[in-house]
Amino acid sequence: VQMPHVDVTTEMEKRKGAPLTAVEKKHLDARLTAARYWIDRIATEDEKTYLQEALPARASELSQTQRAFLHALAAAAKDAEWKDDALQAKVFDTARRTPIAQAQAFQAVYRVFLDKPQGPPAGALMAVLPKDFVLKRLAELPFDEAAFWQEASVSAEQVDAALAKEKEKIASVKAAMTGDERALVEVTHADGKTYAHRVIGPAAKAIVARLA
Repeated sequence: VQMPHVDVTTEMEKRKGAPLTAVEKKHLDARLTAARYWIDRIATEDEKTYLQEALPARASELSQTQRAFLHALAAAAKDAEWKDDALQAKVFDTARRTPIAQAQAFQAVYRVFLDKPQGPPAGALMAVLPKDFVLKRLAELPFDEAAFWQEASVSAEQVDAALAKEKEKIASVKAAMTGDERALVEVTHADGKTYAHRVIGPAAKAIVARLA
């Protein structure tokens, strides 16, 4: 990924937690020289990835669920420690709470930042970028909340089946109405991970009455 605004030495010192030694700087310079040579002389255009300074046009192809996930990730990352692991954990947690398949979640991140369907670990990518830029980009693509609920919702029977299947792992279940005929069921496992299920229509009130 080409991100010319990133000071590599500063980034490496941040990760190390201390200034680089003269030997480490020498090795880093050698690796950077090799990387630049590969990019300039060997890599094809398809092999190069560029940070997108503006929201890519192809981001409009993202589903409403992917868009909602990005907005939720912006909210979740706002107060997160700006480090690889912490941000990567927010990506996974937000995906479970949307809910959205992990592959689709990561594809959404890569599309809005790199205009590619794949890329480096999302947490690492965001951690080297300015926080304000990341939060703005994550929330830049609008989404239709009603369409998102239509895409992400499941039947009450599917929720019951999921609860039965994961029964031994479940620590708690919360269910609440979040709007007219919209129910959000949050299932927390013993390992602390929370998974969401969304139910719309007449079954929403019934499942909340049963699980709340």
